[in-house]
Amino acid sequence: MTRMRRLRLLLLLILLPLAYVSLRETVAVDACVEQGGSYDYRTRRCDMAASHPYRPFAERHGVLIGATIIALAGAGVAVWLRRRALRERGR
Repeated sequence: MTRMRRLRLLLLLILLPLAYVSLRETVAVDACVEQGGSYDYRTRRCDMAASHPYRPFAERHGVLIGATIIALAGAGVAVWLRRRALRERGR
């Protein structure tokens, strides 16, 4: 497996949980609104009786976003260190 393929796979594995949660929630909200309900982001349920305020994705899933940012930063540092080591070895 080439380095570029490994990097792409790593990025996919890092971003996949965030994309999954976002897509799953978007589909649930859309289905609820289409039925005429209001999506309660706190309980993650469709409510046909009451109206609920919108809560931003970052507020609801701050830990997941933070973990993704840390993982991406770690991957970036790993790539940078690898390139630096290869450059020094080539001297």
